[in-house]
Amino acid sequence: MWCPFHRRFPLRAFRSIRWAAEVWDLEAPRLLLSIVGGAGEMNLDPAVEAHFCEELVGAAKQTHGWVITGGTDSGVMDLVGRAMHRHDARRTVPCIGVTPFGALKDAWRATLDPVEAGRRVAKERVTSHRWIHPL
Repeated sequence: MWCPFHRRFPLRAFRSIRWAAEVWDLEAPRLLLSIVGGAGEMNLDPAVEAHFCEELVGAAKQTHGWVITGGTDSGVMDLVGRAMHRHDARRTVPCIGVTPFGALKDAWRATLDPVEAGRRVAKERVTSHRWIHPL
């Protein structure tokens, strides 16, 4: 079945990645590793967890890839964060969390959208942080 967006979507995704690489001064990825899953408690065997963490970071380093998650600290996303912390001490692998605006705490919402928080902040201040940029 033909989808009207099938030709435009890859171009939009490519532009978003190129924009992020430029803004964050990163090398463009050769691979995107999107790690998705439940946000609930996970009970993994410690050996399985250690193997997953080591291999995820190893694959990202070897392929010059970026790791993309849902951006919260629960479930699979928390596991990815721990993997990055343990096995990428020099922070060579970009790990990007994409989360809904509504899932953010008030302090982050105010940083990204000061009007919603009842404050007015110059746009330059909002976008000057190298550590957070709305996509």
